[in-house]
Parts: sequence; structure tokens; C-alpha cells
Amino acid sequence: MVKVTGTAGLGHRFSEILFGFHLSQQTNSTFVLDEESLYYSAGAHGSYEWFRDFLPLDKTEITLRELSSWHSQQRLVDGRWDSVVGLAKRNSSGCGVYYVTTAGSCCNNEADPGCAHGCWGALFGIYEDFRWKIAEAFEFSAFRLSTDLYRHPHFDSMLSIAWHLRSGDIVLNNNQTYFETVARQLLFLTKYIPAHFFLHGQNVRKIFPFVEDICENLLSGNCSFPELNTQDSLFHLVYSDVLITSGSSFAYLAAALQKNVVINSFPKGGILGVFELGDHGQMDREGNIFHPPVTQLRDRVKTYYFHKLKMSEHLG
Repeated sequence: MVKVTGTAGLGHRFSEILFGFHLSQQTNSTFVLDEESLYYSAGAHGSYEWFRDFLPLDKTEITLRELSSWHSQQRLVDGRWDSVVGLAKRNSSGCGVYYVTTAGSCCNNEADPGCAHGCWGALFGIYEDFRWKIAEAFEFSAFRLSTDLYRHPHFDSMLSIAWHLRSGDIVLNNNQTYFETVARQLLFLTKYIPAHFFLHGQNVRKIFPFVEDICENLLSGNCSFPELNTQDSLFHLVYSDVLITSGSSFAYLAAALQKNVVINSFPKGGILGVFELGDHGQMDREGNIFHPPVTQLRDRVKTYYFHKLKMSEHLG
């Protein structure tokens, strides 16, 4: 098990779950979910009890509570990542052994950015490797949102484009040119396709004062700035037709659950290959889409749109 950081935000907690899957693979052991720390300890956005309905991993994974009821005595191995993995490989009989570590413990100094970079670098492909375990749990989702923006009749024959913005992005990209570049490419991707752009985030218009001009001048004013709670925001990111992520791990959580079209921003840590899934689009630091070629991505968006129309006609 990888310890979930008690005060961490939802995106970080989700990443640590994937680290736990990776640890169980490296130690040739069974993954154990600590549902108490994932769902019931307050974090950056308050309580996450609702996330148990949204992504009920306790339906598909063994939980710490279940393990405790089956085995009253377990030998606890709690240490640095490399030490735990090394001990597991040397231990020919791991029955009754409970391996615990933290995601950042592969660093000698977790505060050192270079060391943290090395930690992430060792986790290339982790979101891709375990995407189907997450998808399996998501099939049991029983979440009910309070506001569904996409059910409005106005949007039935339009693409819903969810663009997530976080306050840290203004520091990460430090000028509005980045956002203008993204907007121009979104305009290219949706050429001749009716689309509405939902810009999600906290205080978007206050933190990004130029974004309204971008919407008006580059996106023909087809924008909304929904003020939603955390759970409804996550729902709308996941169920949008096209998702553009920010540098937030919260947005990468949504991208991992998305089944439609995803375009990832350049990760805030500067390390490609950890969060992205193989079929996702990818932007560079300047906001330019470089994978797949933007013309190919436009064909994918167009194909998805016509599929949506056919499904709408069939259901109608």
C-alpha cells in the first residue's frame, strides 16, 4: 500500500492509488486500498466522501478493513520505496507481510526538485498501465450530480468542450499567449462543427482577466464559466465531448476517466509520459498540439461529433 497524503487534493490522492498499484506489481503482492484515507479524511477541497460513489474502488479492490478482518496478525514493512521493493524481492515467502511506503520516498530529499523529477521519471506509463483497473471501478459509479449543464437542449447538437484552468497555470505559462495559442487550435479542431466551450476552474475570470476577450475574439463568444462544486466540476470534465486539461492533477484524474477526446497540457512537473494515456492528444509548453498531428486530431473530433449526432438521432 502507498500511504495517501492526509491533506492532499483529490488528484494527488488518485495518483497515489496508481502508485500503490505499481508498488503491488513491483513487490508481487496484492494491492490493498486504504479507503479511510482516500474517501474519509478531509483534503484540499474539504470532504471527499462523495468520491466513494464517484469512483468506488472498494467494489473492485481488497480494502484495508477487509484485510484486517481476515488476518489479525500481519508483519508490517514500512520504509523507503526502494527498500520495501528490495525486501519483497528477497523475501521468498511474502505471505502475511504488509508492504507500506510513500510515493515520494524514492528521493533522499523529497524537497529537492531534481530528486522528485527522478521519482516521477521512474513511473513512466503508470496511468496507461492501470487505466483498465480504474475503468472497472468506474463502471460501478453511483454518483448523482446536482447540476447537469450538458442536458440543456441547446447543447444536444453541439460538442461540449471542457477546458480546465487552474490558478497555478498563470505562473506555469506566465502570459496570455499560451491561452491564445490553445484557443486558436480549439477553433481549428472545431471548424465547421458547432461547439460550446465550458471554462472550468475557481474564479476563472478573476484569475485570468484576459480569458473573456479570448472567448469573445477567438471562440466567437461561445463560452460559459460555470461555478460548480468539486464533484460537479469533475463530472463535467469527465463527461465532456472534448477535455483540455490544465497542469492540475485533478484534471488528469478526469482525463483518466474520460472516454471521448482528451488533449493534455504540458505537465507542471515537466515530465511527459506519466499521466498521459496513449490515445490522448498532447500539447507542448507553448500550448501547441504536437501529438498526434493536429490535422489527425481534428479528424478524430469530427468523427466523434458525427457519432454523437447519430446516437442522438437514434435515442430521439
